[in-house]
Amino acid sequence: AVPFVSEAGGHSPRAPLPQLLPQGPAELRHLGDAQRGARDLTRQLQRESPAQGGAGGREEPLTWSEYLFEELAAHTCIFAFFYASFAYNGIFVWRILPATGKEALQYPFAAAFNVAWALAVWCWLQAHWEDPGAVPGRWREFVLKVGDGLTVTQAQRAWQPGVATLCGQCGIIRPERAHHCRVCGTCYLRLDHHCPFLKNCVGLNNHKHFLLLLTYGALTSFIALGTTFPDFIRLGASYLRLAVGLDWQAPDVGTVDAAFLLALGGIAACASMVLTPMVFFHFALASCNQTKIENSYSNMPNPYDLGTTFDNLPQIFGAPGLDWPFPVRPWRPLADGVAFPRGDIVYEDGVASPRSPQSPQSPSARSAAETEQLWRIRYRVPFKPFGQSDAMPMPSAACGGCFGW
Repeated sequence: AVPFVSEAGGHSPRAPLPQLLPQGPAELRHLGDAQRGARDLTRQLQRESPAQGGAGGREEPLTWSEYLFEELAAHTCIFAFFYASFAYNGIFVWRILPATGKEALQYPFAAAFNVAWALAVWCWLQAHWEDPGAVPGRWREFVLKVGDGLTVTQAQRAWQPGVATLCGQCGIIRPERAHHCRVCGTCYLRLDHHCPFLKNCVGLNNHKHFLLLLTYGALTSFIALGTTFPDFIRLGASYLRLAVGLDWQAPDVGTVDAAFLLALGGIAACASMVLTPMVFFHFALASCNQTKIENSYSNMPNPYDLGTTFDNLPQIFGAPGLDWPFPVRPWRPLADGVAFPRGDIVYEDGVASPRSPQSPQSPSARSAAETEQLWRIRYRVPFKPFGQSDAMPMPSAACGGCFGW
């Protein structure tokens, strides 16, 4: 049986708990066996501690209103992108600017707007299509391999660093910072939130794309507002005069073109008012190495805060490089989604130290053996079968143990 840690932090007796993981090579038949055992454990834990939150329970299906809202939100984004491109380029740049004698501004305005617009659309597509970070198969293999050497804790709405938790919805054992999404119906690594406007979750693999989307989306709306503002005010005033029965005072621009430009200004203004606060909010969280879900945790200081923005942002964007401004996966990622660098402790020669600098080694550069050693250290899994030795694995330079892992 897998040892279970209660909310109070103590180990409950092992005997009453059901078998969770196969024991021995002959019993490693299929991952589904472990998942079924995990579901049995979930039901037992919920009966024993019904007041504890976070373990979940039966997953409620989406209502029709929730489903329709998500569809409407995603399609609204698509419409806004394409309408902005049509109205800005087809109406403002190629019709209104020449009609008002501003031909010299056509190409500079078009270049600035379309570069920001293209980057924003690229970010949206990447964030929408990218797998947010499903629990990887190598973690499941690790769980089966270490057996009852891995302590599994009931999920809580609180910081649980270095702890494997049990999902009460899909019944899998998941690593630290992983959470279940009710809309997508699965657990994702370092889940930030589910975004209906992307029709996808924001997690380990597409968090960077989401932050860039907010940035480029806000930039696009500011460019549209700033470059069209004089004509927006003039044509808006002409429409107001027309509404009260006075003459149209913009003879160089037709009423139809003016209507398209006013609609563009309204969309750009709404987008800027929505995206600007989101940019500040989500980058403030990223600068502390914290997700939106974790923003409500108060049981302890953020254990993943590495101290400075310059240390925390690379946990999402990867090591600084030419890939930062583009919605691609980090070329040199600093976290594998299973074991995250800690800002509160570091093991050096078996001694805990309060400071935790970054590991210079990318997770993709580590061998399978080094990765397993790192995970054993993080989740305090002995190298020998549980019960034969209480000695915990000590980090080595090979696995980055002296660099905050």
